[in-house]
Amino acid sequence: MLIRLEQRTRVRIPPVATCLLLLLSFTSRTSTQDPRSSAKRDAFATNTKYDSSFTWHERTERDRIPSETCPQLRQCKPIHLSMLVRHGTRYPKKPDISKIDYVVSSIRHYGSKEKDIVNMMRRWQNSFEWQDTMMLAETGKFEMEELAGRIVHRFPTIFHGAKSDSLRFVSSTTNRTLDSASAFVSGVWNGLKEIKSGDSLDDPRKLKTDAGAHTDKLLRFLEKCKKWSEEVEGSPEALQEVSKFLDGPELRGVLKNITSQLGPSVLLDFSTVHLKVMWTICAMETAVYGGRSIWCDLFTPQHLQVLEYLSDLKSYWKHGYGHRLNYRPACHLLKEMLKPMEGFVSGNESSLRAQFLFGHTETLVPLYSLLGLFKDTTLLRADNFAKHTNRVFRTSQISPFGANLALVLYKCDGTSPWSKFRVMMMVNEREEHFPGWHQVSCPYEVVRMLYKDALEHCEDTCNTKSDVGNNENDHPEL
Repeated sequence: MLIRLEQRTRVRIPPVATCLLLLLSFTSRTSTQDPRSSAKRDAFATNTKYDSSFTWHERTERDRIPSETCPQLRQCKPIHLSMLVRHGTRYPKKPDISKIDYVVSSIRHYGSKEKDIVNMMRRWQNSFEWQDTMMLAETGKFEMEELAGRIVHRFPTIFHGAKSDSLRFVSSTTNRTLDSASAFVSGVWNGLKEIKSGDSLDDPRKLKTDAGAHTDKLLRFLEKCKKWSEEVEGSPEALQEVSKFLDGPELRGVLKNITSQLGPSVLLDFSTVHLKVMWTICAMETAVYGGRSIWCDLFTPQHLQVLEYLSDLKSYWKHGYGHRLNYRPACHLLKEMLKPMEGFVSGNESSLRAQFLFGHTETLVPLYSLLGLFKDTTLLRADNFAKHTNRVFRTSQISPFGANLALVLYKCDGTSPWSKFRVMMMVNEREEHFPGWHQVSCPYEVVRMLYKDALEHCEDTCNTKSDVGNNENDHPEL
């Protein structure tokens, strides 16, 4: 179905009374710091705010809208953009809100009154409301508008003179992705006006988002894959590395340290489940409201590394390289992103200048894995945390809220298709090399060759023999 963007429910924000309470209690709930004071990024795995996945210096460079620096593209011009975008910062899940209330109650009951941190927790108010669960936060709306504006400014030739039928917006059917698409469209419209191209699109309401069962099949493909649901999501064996780490010495050490800060009686009532909830409060308050949650004061940088690894392990084995079945279904999405480019390359130039697809971390991480991106030399396991402190599969950097992957088609001076069309890949607005290719841009035909197997054997991914297992030697073509 087609959904008019102006008819979407507006992004929810806390009621006025809650906003006043948050304002009055901000100094006790969060701590602020000069963003330039640290070169570090936030590391809250998939609960990281988009801007916080960059250092202050990286954000400054990004916001300058870099000019083309790739030598292979100096005689080329961008003609098409296909971009997958994870929804912006959202409010917590309903189960998390329930667990937050339970953890706070336990601390108030068992925590030592002599502990300053316990007294601060006693004054803390849970500002997350049931009706906001999983909805796009105001921060997420801003992320989408700003991202869209930067994309328009970075590729003005693609958007100059764009009509409503030359820009395509596709979303899964969740509120957070639909609202992200709506905010992104607003950002595109503002960007068009800034580059003096707004006149080509006389009515932004003509921009519609395609959403329905067919788009969920494209953008929530793991949920639609019964085989994956049974053999990965529903299999303790498939996710055993996560279970092992939950019971491992690293997490037990963090739990012991945290409970000692709250009082010895807390240990009797707390488990790693409660530890994850406290980390979630720290992450979500930081992402949704800005500043830094006082819950983060419980954790040392080492604690946060352990909890980030726990979350990354889950993403790795449930959505990423851990099992082939996690990412092979993403082949349909890759075909969809390359389809408009095929028209340009074959000479039947498409009128579609750009398409934007709005999905989830469960959309993005499998696609990364299918493309061979962010692949460490050894599998992430429960017993090799220390060896992966510098891992490339780090979701706080590759799949924060608002994360995105873009494929940009360039038309170059040249006579053969091999030299005439090139593709540049960007992840979170940074240029990214195709695995096995030594240049930033890659001939379109080489892209097709790199992923030939995935593109040509895509139909029966969820109906073949088991694809669950280790895949250290997968992607032989890359």
